[in-house]
Amino acid sequence: MPFDKLNITNRDVLREMGYGIKDADSFVEQQIDLLLDDPASLVMSRFVYRIYSGKVEREVIWIGDTLLNVGSIISSIMEGATAFAVFAATAGEHLEKVMKEAVTRNDVFEEYLVSAIGSCIVEKTGDYMENVLQAELSVLSHTRRFSPGYCGWPLSDQKSIFHLLGDNPCNITLSECFLMTPIKSISGIIGIGEHVKRNLYGCAVCNMQSCYKRKKK
Repeated sequence: MPFDKLNITNRDVLREMGYGIKDADSFVEQQIDLLLDDPASLVMSRFVYRIYSGKVEREVIWIGDTLLNVGSIISSIMEGATAFAVFAATAGEHLEKVMKEAVTRNDVFEEYLVSAIGSCIVEKTGDYMENVLQAELSVLSHTRRFSPGYCGWPLSDQKSIFHLLGDNPCNITLSECFLMTPIKSISGIIGIGEHVKRNLYGCAVCNMQSCYKRKKK
């Protein structure tokens, strides 16, 4: 998808790297600008989603005959949903290659910088996907997106997400320990219904105290 649709800023990347408003020096900002000014060297992001009917039952969600053990936090947020968009999105294979090349050169700074940009790319791709979904839904509402590994949802449910999407959505592969390649990829579900809401997100609903993003707050 076109890079300019993602609206990634220098500040987005600095925040992902853990910098405050005035922490970064000029060299770091210049290197970010150089990469953002040449997005063709990094970006081949993609997304896909499929909409299924489903229902919420206590701490689980049924999508057809597929059971997702989402836990109490996500099930309460999804309450009232009558359908679900099952999705996957990725920053793409080329960015993965750039990161591996930095590792080969033992360039820790470039690896970290490209990794931060990749996180921004895949999250912004997810945001863009939600806008596309909302346009398709018209008057129906949808929740924010949630992924296995968050808010007590077991990572092993990645296997069910990939089953619902079909093999290797957006050329993303899943390992035996349920990790995705390219690493800068996301997958999960979005609740759909007349009465669902785009509730609080991130640290406001997640109880994972060891998360590095919580430490940055």
